[in-house]
Amino acid sequence: RKGQILVQNTPVYDLMVVPREVKQLDTLRFCQLLQLPLEEVRAGLLAAKKFSRVKASPLVQNLSTPELAAIQDNLIDFPGFTIKARMARSYNTPNLAHALGYVGSIPPTFLEKPKYAKYQPGDFLGITGLESYYEPQLMGRRGVQYRMVNVRGIEKGAFRGGEFDTLSVAGQDLHLSIDSELQAYGELLMQNKRGSIVALDPKTGEILAFVSSPAFEPATLSGKGMGNRYMALLQDTAKPLFNRPLMATYPPGSVFKLVNELVALQMGVVTPTTGFPCNQKLVRCTHRHEYPNHVGIAIKQSCNPYFYQVMRAAVMRGRSANRFEDARLGLGEWRRQVMNFGLGEKLGVDLLQ
Repeated sequence: RKGQILVQNTPVYDLMVVPREVKQLDTLRFCQLLQLPLEEVRAGLLAAKKFSRVKASPLVQNLSTPELAAIQDNLIDFPGFTIKARMARSYNTPNLAHALGYVGSIPPTFLEKPKYAKYQPGDFLGITGLESYYEPQLMGRRGVQYRMVNVRGIEKGAFRGGEFDTLSVAGQDLHLSIDSELQAYGELLMQNKRGSIVALDPKTGEILAFVSSPAFEPATLSGKGMGNRYMALLQDTAKPLFNRPLMATYPPGSVFKLVNELVALQMGVVTPTTGFPCNQKLVRCTHRHEYPNHVGIAIKQSCNPYFYQVMRAAVMRGRSANRFEDARLGLGEWRRQVMNFGLGEKLGVDLLQ
């Protein structure tokens, strides 16, 4: 909202393998170099062979620049392994994880669906939140190079001098309505609590803050070891992955009293100065308070009997001598007015549940 960068792309590196080119692999030294367990390397090589023996596929993803520097000079001793640079998400904020969502490696089952025909093994895509909703815009378009290879898979240069090659197109920037300072304040208020805060601009409907608590830092679900950290969040009994503003259900409580009052005012059955007694024979009130002789006191004290009588005044309007018919007519009109507030309708917010 204020031009502050919340998420950006930074370069990371993937270790790629072409199984057919791997010769006499010294697995012990290779595992020590990558600081990976032998079982993980073997599983990665097996998956690469299943995908293709002659095409490159990722073996280790999200290598940082220091990790790359530690292994790059030694790769000459390991034929079939190369480094591929790509861009990955990095986060400039510790907040907003549930709204931003996260990106992850595309599951193999997705690659079988026509919807994901543009993706390749090892590609990343938005899994939740805004990352998922705006994936088509954020993805951009892949560039294409046609290369000639011989029967042994050895590259022989560009096809027709690159006549049919295309350049890649970067994904679009995404500008949020979020006020990052307000978001940070909301998350501070919700520390060690369970619940949610959503702050809207009433004039435009823009979301200014989207707080779900307990939460986690967006960077938790990025980079090397993301899978282990995700499982830790998934097993956390506090349920930090649970997106409470979108997925939790809450009784409307006293908030609905305001809707009820506005409907009665619109119908003309009460005015701002209308008073009703706090008659606890009708319905219990939560506490003793001053007489609600106008709506300001009733709202301040959240007086249950007052709003009970407001509801009755809106419904029982004497339009029929039969009180059941009168209630039917009144409830029908009351419901139409309530629905004008958008209750019972999807919000249309650009976040996926």
